[in-house]
Amino acid sequence: MITIEYCEHGNPVSDFNYSDWIHDVKKTTQDHTFRVSTQLPIDLVRLAIVRGELSHSDVTFLYCGHCFQANEYGAIQSRPTGFCDRITGASEDILRCAMKKRKQERSTNTKDI
Repeated sequence: MITIEYCEHGNPVSDFNYSDWIHDVKKTTQDHTFRVSTQLPIDLVRLAIVRGELSHSDVTFLYCGHCFQANEYGAIQSRPTGFCDRITGASEDILRCAMKKRKQERSTNTKDI
């Protein structure tokens, strides 16, 4: 069983050496825990599951004592709060702020006419 633990003191996986990291995960033949502190490796494992390079039943994710798995489509149906939610939160904030800015610009442009 491969365990991917998402934790504060895990290893960050760089955008520049992710292929080496996922290669090491895919060649794992015995029980092993990979501790990571960034979302990229989580997404890489999910992608490997979808591609059929890893079996979803061979991978467990661990976060704050909660164990869970992705399905064969790489989806994690029930994830604990705080698990890889920083990027989603930042993306939502970007969209929210961009919409607010756009609305303010339109309002200013309308007043100028």
